[in-house]
Amino acid sequence: MPVVHNQECILGIKLNGTSFKIDLLNIENDQTAYDYICNVNPSSHVNGNGSFSISITNHDFIKGMPLGLWTLLDGYIVYDWGESISYFYLLDKNGMKTNKIKATCARGSASGFKIEGLTRAIFSKARDIIEESPFCSYL
Repeated sequence: MPVVHNQECILGIKLNGTSFKIDLLNIENDQTAYDYICNVNPSSHVNGNGSFSISITNHDFIKGMPLGLWTLLDGYIVYDWGESISYFYLLDKNGMKTNKIKATCARGSASGFKIEGLTRAIFSKARDIIEESPFCSYL
Protein backbone atom coordinates (compact mmCIF):
# COMPACT_ATOMS: atom_id res chain seq x y z
CA MET A 1 0.00 0.00 0.00
CA PRO A 2 1.71 3.25 -1.10
CA VAL A 3 2.16 6.00 1.45
CA VAL A 4 -0.23 8.91 1.37
CA HIS A 5 1.88 12.04 1.00
CA ASN A 6 -0.26 14.09 3.39
CA GLN A 7 -0.13 11.48 6.18
CA GLU A 8 0.81 12.82 9.62
CA CYS A 9 1.92 11.05 12.79
CA ILE A 10 1.89 12.05 16.47
CA LEU A 11 3.89 10.11 19.05
CA GLY A 12 3.77 10.56 22.81
CA ILE A 13 6.98 9.83 24.71
CA LYS A 14 7.21 9.00 28.42
CA LEU A 15 10.65 9.02 30.04
CA ASN A 16 11.63 7.13 33.16
CA GLY A 17 15.35 7.07 33.90
CA THR A 18 17.10 5.61 30.87
CA SER A 19 13.92 4.04 29.49
CA PHE A 20 11.23 5.54 27.32
CA LYS A 21 7.86 4.42 26.04
CA ILE A 22 6.45 5.63 22.76
CA ASP A 23 2.72 5.58 21.95
CA LEU A 24 0.98 6.44 18.70
CA LEU A 25 -1.52 9.23 19.34
CA ASN A 26 -4.14 11.14 17.43
CA ILE A 27 -5.02 14.78 17.93
CA GLU A 28 -7.96 13.90 20.19
CA ASN A 29 -5.78 12.02 22.73
CA ASP A 30 -4.89 13.68 26.03
CA GLN A 31 -1.20 14.50 25.61
CA THR A 32 -0.59 15.75 29.17
CA ALA A 33 0.51 12.28 30.34
CA TYR A 34 3.54 12.43 28.04
CA ASP A 35 6.87 14.13 28.69
CA TYR A 36 7.49 14.84 24.99
CA ILE A 37 5.42 14.97 21.84
CA CYS A 38 6.84 14.06 18.46
CA ASN A 39 5.03 15.47 15.43
CA VAL A 40 5.72 14.14 11.95
CA ASN A 41 4.41 16.34 9.16
CA PRO A 42 4.77 16.26 5.39
CA SER A 43 7.13 18.93 4.12
CA SER A 44 7.26 18.12 0.40
CA HIS A 45 5.86 15.67 -2.13
CA VAL A 46 6.32 15.43 -5.89
CA ASN A 47 5.51 12.35 -7.97
CA GLY A 48 6.27 9.70 -5.33
CA ASN A 49 9.27 11.55 -3.86
CA GLY A 50 9.15 13.68 -0.75
CA SER A 51 9.98 14.31 2.87
CA PHE A 52 8.51 14.61 6.36
CA SER A 53 9.81 16.82 9.16
CA ILE A 54 10.09 15.35 12.66
CA SER A 55 9.86 17.70 15.64
CA ILE A 56 10.22 16.78 19.30
CA THR A 57 9.06 19.21 21.98
CA ASN A 58 7.98 19.23 25.59
CA HIS A 59 4.75 20.89 26.80
CA ASP A 60 6.47 24.29 26.89
CA PHE A 61 7.40 23.89 23.20
CA ILE A 62 11.09 23.58 24.07
CA LYS A 63 12.72 21.74 21.19
CA GLY A 64 14.51 18.42 21.75
CA MET A 65 14.49 15.56 24.23
CA PRO A 66 17.43 15.23 26.65
CA LEU A 67 19.05 11.78 26.74
CA GLY A 68 21.94 11.72 29.19
CA LEU A 69 24.39 14.48 28.26
CA TRP A 70 22.92 14.63 24.75
CA THR A 71 19.68 16.03 23.33
CA LEU A 72 17.75 14.32 20.55
CA LEU A 73 16.98 17.48 18.62
CA ASP A 74 14.82 16.64 15.60
CA GLY A 75 14.84 14.67 12.37
CA TYR A 76 13.32 14.05 9.00
CA ILE A 77 12.26 11.31 6.60
CA VAL A 78 13.03 11.33 2.88
CA TYR A 79 11.50 8.92 0.40
CA ASP A 80 11.38 8.09 -3.27
CA TRP A 81 9.84 5.24 -5.21
CA GLY A 82 12.43 2.71 -4.04
CA GLU A 83 13.51 3.69 -0.54
CA SER A 84 12.63 5.69 2.56
CA ILE A 85 15.22 6.83 5.13
CA SER A 86 14.91 8.50 8.53
CA TYR A 87 17.62 10.81 9.85
CA PHE A 88 18.06 12.74 13.08
CA TYR A 89 20.35 15.22 14.81
CA LEU A 90 21.83 15.18 18.30
CA LEU A 91 23.03 18.16 20.30
CA ASP A 92 26.00 17.59 22.63
CA LYS A 93 26.45 19.07 26.09
CA ASN A 94 28.32 22.04 24.57
CA GLY A 95 25.49 22.88 22.18
CA MET A 96 27.17 21.48 19.04
CA LYS A 97 24.78 19.88 16.56
CA THR A 98 25.90 16.63 14.92
CA ASN A 99 25.82 15.98 11.22
CA LYS A 100 22.75 14.04 10.14
CA ILE A 101 22.64 10.50 11.54
CA LYS A 102 20.85 7.75 9.62
CA ALA A 103 18.41 5.86 11.83
CA THR A 104 17.02 3.29 9.39
CA CYS A 105 15.82 2.71 5.86
CA ALA A 106 12.80 0.88 4.45
CA ARG A 107 10.79 0.38 1.28
CA GLY A 108 9.90 3.38 -0.82
CA SER A 109 6.65 4.95 -1.84
CA ALA A 110 5.97 2.42 -4.62
CA SER A 111 5.78 -0.41 -2.07
CA GLY A 112 4.50 1.59 0.86
CA PHE A 113 6.36 2.44 4.05
CA LYS A 114 5.47 3.10 7.65
CA ILE A 115 6.09 6.65 8.86
CA GLU A 116 5.59 5.54 12.46
CA GLY A 117 8.27 2.85 12.22
CA LEU A 118 10.77 5.17 10.55
CA THR A 119 10.15 7.76 13.26
CA ARG A 120 10.40 5.30 16.15
CA ALA A 121 13.78 4.20 14.79
CA ILE A 122 15.35 7.59 15.52
CA PHE A 123 14.69 7.17 19.25
CA SER A 124 16.19 3.66 19.35
CA LYS A 125 19.21 4.61 17.26
CA ALA A 126 19.85 7.75 19.33
CA ARG A 127 19.74 5.70 22.54
CA ASP A 128 22.17 3.14 21.06
CA ILE A 129 24.64 5.87 20.09
CA ILE A 130 24.41 7.61 23.44
CA GLU A 131 24.89 4.34 25.33
CA GLU A 132 28.06 3.71 23.30
CA SER A 133 29.40 7.28 23.61
CA PRO A 134 27.78 8.85 26.69
CA PHE A 135 30.51 11.45 27.28
CA CYS A 136 31.64 12.14 23.72
CA SER A 137 31.49 15.87 23.05
CA TYR A 138 30.83 15.45 19.32
CA LEU A 139 30.14 12.54 17.00
